[in-house]
Amino acid sequence: MIFRAAVAILCLSGPALAGEACRGSSTQTEMNACAATIEDVADQALNDAYENAMARMAKIDSALPTESRGAADALRTAQRAWLIVRDQGCAAEAWPYAGGTMQRLVEMSCRAAATEARTDILLQMATSIDSP
Repeated sequence: MIFRAAVAILCLSGPALAGEACRGSSTQTEMNACAATIEDVADQALNDAYENAMARMAKIDSALPTESRGAADALRTAQRAWLIVRDQGCAAEAWPYAGGTMQRLVEMSCRAAATEARTDILLQMATSIDSP
């Protein structure tokens, strides 16, 4: 119940987090829709941050001798691995709710939180790496 209340507060937070879709969420269906919206917003921010970080890595690679390049490939490989870890970790976190109405909500909320954290890392990479 504590988790459900916390998610309800998150969903009721309104436009600052995920737009009008979250205002007034009170049923499980509405909270799931809210969590899906928050996850979609987080995914879009992640994609934007990833594109910026990849552009920086490509710029770094272009300034290096061919045999020393690999920044963009390293980030691509890391991002693909991270997605697997995120999805499997969140599935495991939601497992105690298997078959219940909260399973989907817990999993989506976990993915959104992990995605926001990864976005911060990618933003740091894109802004803190100076090309050689």
